[in-house]
Amino acid sequence: MKKILTLSALLLACFCYQACYEDKGKYDYLPVNQVTVAIPAEALTAYLGDTLKYTPKITFEDPADTLGFEYWWEYKGASGLLGYREIVNEGRELKFVPRIVGSQLVQLCVREISSGFIKEAGFTVNASSRYARGWLILREEAGKTKLSYVLPERSIQGDRTSPHVYTPYVDLYTQLYPDVDLGSGPVALRQAFSSKGIQVVFYILQENGSACFNGISYQREVLLSQEFIGGPPANLKPIDYMQMNYVNMLLNEDHTVYYRAPYYSNNTDFFTYSFANFPMAYQGKVLKVDRLIPCIAEYAFFTAAYDKENKRFLWIYAGQATTGGGIMPATSFTLPGEYLDYNNTADANILYTAFYNESLAGSLGQMYNITVYERGGNYYVQHCRGTGGQLLATLPAEQPLYDFQNVAFPNPGFLAANTKFYQMKTRAYLFFATGNNLYWYDHLGKTARLFYTLPAGSEVVAMSSNPQESELGVACANGKFIILDVANNRLMENDTKLYEIDLPGRVVDMDYKFPDYATHRSRTSSSYWD
Repeated sequence: MKKILTLSALLLACFCYQACYEDKGKYDYLPVNQVTVAIPAEALTAYLGDTLKYTPKITFEDPADTLGFEYWWEYKGASGLLGYREIVNEGRELKFVPRIVGSQLVQLCVREISSGFIKEAGFTVNASSRYARGWLILREEAGKTKLSYVLPERSIQGDRTSPHVYTPYVDLYTQLYPDVDLGSGPVALRQAFSSKGIQVVFYILQENGSACFNGISYQREVLLSQEFIGGPPANLKPIDYMQMNYVNMLLNEDHTVYYRAPYYSNNTDFFTYSFANFPMAYQGKVLKVDRLIPCIAEYAFFTAAYDKENKRFLWIYAGQATTGGGIMPATSFTLPGEYLDYNNTADANILYTAFYNESLAGSLGQMYNITVYERGGNYYVQHCRGTGGQLLATLPAEQPLYDFQNVAFPNPGFLAANTKFYQMKTRAYLFFATGNNLYWYDHLGKTARLFYTLPAGSEVVAMSSNPQESELGVACANGKFIILDVANNRLMENDTKLYEIDLPGRVVDMDYKFPDYATHRSRTSSSYWD
């Protein structure tokens, strides 16, 4: 049902705005030069960054009078901000691109040329985001930072058994915010989650303009330099960011680490706590680490960092506000045969280390760690478990580790010093790329297999998986992005490519962007799968 607003030349001295949209099951008439404009009684649905087109029905009782009017559309802002108006476009057809998520008002303006009388007729547009979940790709083009996005949708809406179809948005941020400079010198893309307020944000770490962005609207919320107490460090060049329960950590280019300790970061609004502007210290010295080892923030109360200079792993506690940020070594072991001592890695070259089976950190208080390393020209995989899900008011002297397993890597020719790795979060598979070949390693079967061969010259820079880990996104520096089917029944096949696109410029990083806290926390539940 529609309401019809009729404009009358007899009301030249009056201003009328139709602000009531209830559907009365009939038409309302206000005569103005025998012109009738039909406006929708219910809100229209639109998507952030997409063009909403709508042409109201306009009828003329006197066909000769059709040239006596001019038309334009105005934007009134969110919930009709008092006094705010911005011209959207001229003509009878609305061409509106929402820039914010939520309810907002637009209005058609009809002006009688002979008298100058203007009649306004408005209605609500409800805008949502298509970019809440999908493959987010950070790249550099012509010296500028760019964001690309690939949207996965089911070919049959509501049927999760139907295959995905993929829609690319090559220059998403420019499409959404054409007048905003995203920055330059991109380095890394990282996500953070909260169960309150804005539930997901992402950080773009870069040489110029590192910032935090709303994970739904993609609006820039705050510059990273504004998130430090007393201003940022003079040498701030971030290369990694990690969120945990009570501690957020930022790794700088000079290997120093900065932290903030919000009260339970997973249940605290973003932007309410700031980083200390001095680096973390350990045993009276500034802490310097080669890498932060990511873990799932909602479960693991410990994570680890690798101190390459001193050849040791250090464990960082994040389970209590009072003790968050505490640092400790691992429990020392002496084991027979080949074994990597986490307190003294000696001549080992650490290729990769990560946590997996992360849901067990919440249910069983455990962390599973895998480390791939090279020593004396041989490659090894070491597994162990550690306590991960305990609240500790007093820090222990050491982080206990147990259930060590160490095996020689079955296919040493598959590995190299520059191999890129990705550990599945809920499955016992390690994917890795050497050159243009992509492989997987099975932790349970202790076997490795060539899975997919990329075109020559394709250097893999990032991999990520969707919530149910049935798909693997693979991003290459040359701009190639592919999605592979990695379901259990496809792992022994040679070509499981689902989607491929060549993006302009240089790809720097990529991640599957989660829509909210619950999906990220409960990715093993089918109700959250894409």
